[in-house]
Amino acid sequence: MALTTRTALWIAVGMLGGTLAWSKYEARCVPASTILLENVPCAIGQWKCSKTEESDAYGAEVKTLIREYTAPGGRRAEVILQGTYTRLGGLRDWPLAHTTGGWTIAHEESRTLAVAKSQIPVVVRLQRLTKAEQVVHAVSWYTSPVDQAGSLARAETKAWKDRLAGRKSPWLGLYVATSCTGAADTKEREEDALALAAAIAPHLPTIAQESEL
Repeated sequence: MALTTRTALWIAVGMLGGTLAWSKYEARCVPASTILLENVPCAIGQWKCSKTEESDAYGAEVKTLIREYTAPGGRRAEVILQGTYTRLGGLRDWPLAHTTGGWTIAHEESRTLAVAKSQIPVVVRLQRLTKAEQVVHAVSWYTSPVDQAGSLARAETKAWKDRLAGRKSPWLGLYVATSCTGAADTKEREEDALALAAAIAPHLPTIAQESEL
């Protein structure tokens, strides 16, 4: 059946209105407060959480939890956990942000962590940052309930594919950093960062899955 010009016009207007309404719905702000990052244990093996702070610096769409973990021998590690539904740009690439403060990314590589009970290999980004005599070993990882990425750029790409497929999956970010001065214990601090990341990583996909909309 041939459509009249008037009918075709009304169909086009209806489709345009529907598209605009859907785009507005997709662009809505979804608070990240229901993403239970605090379910990551405060006691992980020899590591104990000595300080926890929640930051609202990135708005209601991004939940940010900053922790300090300590272990015997005075070892310390900074852990930053983030989660969002709708603002992937609000998740941070923390090593890159450090470069604005005079830090240099001296080395970068991918590492596969030995993670208990993980259905997929956990591949993280390991970086060494330097500033004068200071050295920071940083582990970064991003995950949804079903996917992962070692960099924020890859996480954003995968998250947009989720959105196009109609999935409202949250994405979480993990950053673990240990520091030292000089080269004497740099290998040990690197292993500390990797071990703590491997212990925390299995909890994040579960938290993301429990937080799906």
